[in-house]
Amino acid sequence: MKGKTFAFTGGDQPVISVTAKPRPESREMFLQLPSFRVAAYVGRFGWLSMEVTDQAGLEVARDLIAESYAVISKGRSSK
Repeated sequence: MKGKTFAFTGGDQPVISVTAKPRPESREMFLQLPSFRVAAYVGRFGWLSMEVTDQAGLEVARDLIAESYAVISKGRSSK
């Protein structure tokens, strides 16, 4: 996926921020979780941000990042 971004991370422990783009059909499910919000600036393109504060949140973030990788890489291969 040369030249394509599928996730952004940042912050300092104990809170880490993750921004990624889930599948459209998963977006509302993620937004039902309290740690999620529509991402600033890129939210209109389907990106979400979340705050990771514990192990359970880390597992959800991993799912989001994996899904985002699939979304972005699929879009790249169709061009």
